[in-house]
Amino acid sequence: MATATIISRIVGLDEIIPKPTSIEDASREDKDMEDLVPWMFQQSDMPQGEQLFRSLFREFIPYRRDIAHWKDSHSGKMGETGIDVALKERAVITLPQKSWNVSDKQDYGDFIRQQGPILLSLLFDLSLSLDGIKFDSRVGLSVGGFKLKYVIGGTVYATRAPGALQFGPAKSRCAYFIIYRRQTWEQFVTETLCVMLGQLAANISHSRDKKLQDQEVFVTGFHGHHIHFARGFFTADSVSRVQSAGCSEVEQFELMFSRGYDLGLKTDWLEATRGLARLLRYLLSGNAKVAVLQTELEKKVQN
Repeated sequence: MATATIISRIVGLDEIIPKPTSIEDASREDKDMEDLVPWMFQQSDMPQGEQLFRSLFREFIPYRRDIAHWKDSHSGKMGETGIDVALKERAVITLPQKSWNVSDKQDYGDFIRQQGPILLSLLFDLSLSLDGIKFDSRVGLSVGGFKLKYVIGGTVYATRAPGALQFGPAKSRCAYFIIYRRQTWEQFVTETLCVMLGQLAANISHSRDKKLQDQEVFVTGFHGHHIHFARGFFTADSVSRVQSAGCSEVEQFELMFSRGYDLGLKTDWLEATRGLARLLRYLLSGNAKVAVLQTELEKKVQN
């Protein structure tokens, strides 16, 4: 059985997704923000024919209301939502061989099923507003039960992710989404790490020379009705050690989280969409330490 200690920190967006360094890229990000302010934050009446983010808010507003009702009926830790409130700086976890056994198996109905369409609508409409990024044969988004496998101490582990960003003709997945299932923090951070380890294994399998390299992994999703970003950085040495010898409480993984963003508040909306736009551009820039993307981008250049 594999155990590990997770050190979690809430950091600024710039620490999770690098801030643009050139004047041109910084100007483009500012333009992104101007283009991503939806009608509901600009005026009271929806402009005739306006469709951008309309589907998103049609899904998000009732979801936000459902979360509020649920919180009102629960007290203590069970009612804590939002990374800012729920996060524990240090958690000792056990990695299950099948991560979908971690969360309560109770069916929460619409509470869970709403999150996928909200993320799908948000990212799809986001892509329509960003110059140079369109969901087509090159960049895509898919929602479904993706199964990921990774190895710890010679034992194969498996996890599932409800959605992913895809890139290239082979539809290689470069970032995943997670779903909030009313877990405890330990269960939530376990599921987050499991998805990251699954993505890490996929990155290694796509490495150009099959040699282990330092890798970064990004995950985004909800905790309650707040959306957040998470980043894990894994050195080649730690990956090699865990794969061959396993891990215990002595093995520490550091995960960086953004604060939670309420898409119903203008200031949070601007920061969350800035993060999503920046993440998309960073992943497609070739600068991200994500082997599966680096391989696909090299193929594109060669062709």
